[in-house]
Amino acid sequence: MSAIRRAPVLLRTCPRSGLNAARVVPAIHATKTALKSARHLSTITPTTRILRSTVPSSIRSVLVRAYSSDALPAHTKINMPALSPTMTAGNIGVWRKQIGDEIVPGDVLVEIETDKAQMDFECQDEGYLAKIIIDSGAKDISINTPIAIMVENKEDVDKFKDYVVEEDTPAPVAESKPEEPKAQEKSTSTPTTTASAPSTDRIFASPLAKKLAKEGSIELSEVKGSGPHGRIVKADIDGFVPSAAPQTATSDVASGNYTDIPVSNMRKVIAGRLTESKQTIPHYYLTSEVNMDKVLKLREVLNSQANDQYKLSVNDFVVKASASALKEIPEVNSAWYGDFIRQFNAADISIATATPSGLITPIVQNADTRGLVSISKTVKELANKARNNELKPQEYQGGSFTISNLGMFGINSFTAIINPPQSCILAVGATQKKIIPDSSKESGFAVGNVMNVTLSCDHRVVDGAVGAQWLKAFKAYLENPLKMLL
Repeated sequence: MSAIRRAPVLLRTCPRSGLNAARVVPAIHATKTALKSARHLSTITPTTRILRSTVPSSIRSVLVRAYSSDALPAHTKINMPALSPTMTAGNIGVWRKQIGDEIVPGDVLVEIETDKAQMDFECQDEGYLAKIIIDSGAKDISINTPIAIMVENKEDVDKFKDYVVEEDTPAPVAESKPEEPKAQEKSTSTPTTTASAPSTDRIFASPLAKKLAKEGSIELSEVKGSGPHGRIVKADIDGFVPSAAPQTATSDVASGNYTDIPVSNMRKVIAGRLTESKQTIPHYYLTSEVNMDKVLKLREVLNSQANDQYKLSVNDFVVKASASALKEIPEVNSAWYGDFIRQFNAADISIATATPSGLITPIVQNADTRGLVSISKTVKELANKARNNELKPQEYQGGSFTISNLGMFGINSFTAIINPPQSCILAVGATQKKIIPDSSKESGFAVGNVMNVTLSCDHRVVDGAVGAQWLKAFKAYLENPLKMLL
């Protein structure tokens, strides 16, 4: 309100600003009236919002300068970062810094759960943490949403104690009025039918509120708006609680004999990507049996000479054989990008790894150029990082081919869903003893160790014959594993 009392100062600034006093005076009165209905608003942010809705843009800058004494000290808003290409929202973990703490570039400010992993958010500015806007444990915070305030001077920290971030939304759009009947359509002899009143079914909502409602599958008609004229704003969407749906009267529901498990960001992204994959990618499947006798013998020999420096698994041989087959049949080492197919020069193998939060696919880079020991150590390191939410983005983003191995769980065979934009994924089952033909035996058969594998292919990229050629090459490497050591 002090700015209104400075009206003479404003009027003196008009000539320097190229403004006419006759235009400024009504703007002052309009602002004064708006402020009377919002006396509790004292910071520059709501003041600016009032000006935006009441004052022409050409005059607004002059009025805003008059309110500068009410503004907060210079500060920086720290927003929710996008820590992965697919991240649209994140969960706030533990704050590593507290209000008043000094921050230097490289300091870990807060832990953030992305759609892939739990990651440390390192601040690249220096100053002091003045306000934590969003507390630990908050879920589904959209990227670019302010989460903290930082100031340059420590003495300014206390000035942000009561700071509140307010949604900056445009003023409601005025409803269109019904057209007046044209003069020639009016009748002097009979009464005219009056135009129907404008519909009151129109729902006013800010663009951000509409976006959040769409993402959360929320019907705007069910949300009560708290903004001007009942306008729906972000806070209304965040606090919306859907009405309870009718439930079947079962004994379990009636007794509360169930547990609702919150869905993590990672699980949401997995669900979305897998649904997209099955709905949009034309999958087909190729299955083959691989004789693993020679692999098992070679593995036994190599591990016996390891001196506890390494321990090779069957999966290490599968990774190496897959990478070798990709170099031999490069058409499979490709990805679908709509207008073009990208064929990769390196065999970067994604390994499907189960974690408490969901499935993630850390990558063995350049597996075609690595030895078995290097592959084995890398897979173990990546798996441990994945389970501890310590993977860096470059360790799980990308990849040209995926392997999903459930053999250690006793699964004989299965089909896997392609990880887009990759074109193939290999499902690996358990190795089991089985009677197989053997012409060198008098009986004509022998007992061998056989592993079932199924290759899921994207038919837009990999034709059936190409997928079969890759599977043939993969099988040849495992049935003659010494070729992989050359």
